[in-house]
Amino acid sequence: MALELALPPVRQVTSFSCGAAAATSVFRYLGRDSACECRVMALAGTTAEAGTTPGGLRRAAAFYRVPVEQWEGASLEDVCEAVKAGRPVLLALQAWAERSGQDAASAVDYRQRWDDGHWVAMTAAGPRRLLFMDPSLGGARASLGRN
Repeated sequence: MALELALPPVRQVTSFSCGAAAATSVFRYLGRDSACECRVMALAGTTAEAGTTPGGLRRAAAFYRVPVEQWEGASLEDVCEAVKAGRPVLLALQAWAERSGQDAASAVDYRQRWDDGHWVAMTAAGPRRLLFMDPSLGGARASLGRN
């Protein structure tokens, strides 16, 4: 694995505040030590119905004077290069597993469903694995294979 960004672990305080928690980790990494998840949630307008939106994250970043770029349609290589260059990246993933025992015919097509996302902060990109600070795991590191 390549160099890993030392993002501090942040555990999300609600089932819907992963975006605010991931952003809090990035803000603290960038020296905004006063950042706390509850304040980021308020700044970002995080709700149980919508979670944390990209626009909300931009508002919170502006409050902490953190410059941001919002990418849509960026390639995996673009994201990996940013992290390798030392720039933390927040990612919205579609990564929910189906219940065990569910048959393939009733499986959800997540390419068409966008209401079950999850925010993480990418910390490293290697040739075979991507590493994240995952606020749903108490801020522990999680990885995904790179296919």
